[in-house]
Amino acid sequence: MNAAARTLCALSACLLGGCGPDDGHLETYPVQGQVLVNGEPAAGCTVVFLPLDPEVSNNVRPGGLTDEEGRFELATYETGDGAPALTYGVTFRWEATDWPGRAAEEAIDPVQPVGPDRFQGALSSPSKSGVEVTVEEGENVLEPFRLDDVKLLPNSK
Repeated sequence: MNAAARTLCALSACLLGGCGPDDGHLETYPVQGQVLVNGEPAAGCTVVFLPLDPEVSNNVRPGGLTDEEGRFELATYETGDGAPALTYGVTFRWEATDWPGRAAEEAIDPVQPVGPDRFQGALSSPSKSGVEVTVEEGENVLEPFRLDDVKLLPNSK
């Protein structure tokens, strides 16, 4: 195969494969944050950013999972890529790893059940959480989300 044919094949593969700026993906920027619940790090909390602009595709839903210190990095299209520069409403779900009735649920179905939300759905939508964030071009290190006076699922961990 000559050089022109190889170049044409490579260009065709790129266009058909969706690489480059025309792949439909918005450019992303690094986003780091932390979730504190009643002053303590919320390990294992899922954080999802939902674009407030109705023109933005529903496929843009940056999210992250907090570590032991309550810290997270957002991902939109791949691990750690961040989020597009937009304004978002933020949702939170903190899955319980232990709760009353877990043993009974496991006796019925030995597959580990998904734990209930320790927030009991109180922060499951942007309107419920009331948290709004704007991601800017460049690196974004957010102020901690301080979720104080949150009523947690009783006796859950």
